[in-house]
Amino acid sequence: EAIAACQQDINQVMAGKTINFQSGSAYLAENNAVLDEVAAALKPCAGMAVEVQGHTDLSGAPATNRTLSQERAERVVAALVAKGVPAERMAAKGYGSSQPLENIRSAAANAKNRRTVFALTAAAAAPEGGN
Repeated sequence: EAIAACQQDINQVMAGKTINFQSGSAYLAENNAVLDEVAAALKPCAGMAVEVQGHTDLSGAPATNRTLSQERAERVVAALVAKGVPAERMAAKGYGSSQPLENIRSAAANAKNRRTVFALTAAAAAPEGGN
């Protein structure tokens, strides 16, 4: 199906890459060329909704991590909208440290757990004012 094909394209773009932020902040580091690649990969996926998921490592307080991951997801959405991805297709969701890929605290695990995930779904019915 089209959603699966677009999801695979996004996963391939993100394979081995990260969206970099300044440590402990939602400030997007310069040189985030991966956002250009993601925006380009999303263009043929018109009509699909995109949840930008922010995840942190296990360091720090869970509430702080949730807030930080939400702010980071929102910054990624804003950057993609600035690159031409329609805002009405995008949603930001911060998961903090609640969904670690590795449930240990080490430099390697922290690096894996700090991530941005793009989840595509069928677009919901047109929002108010949309046809």
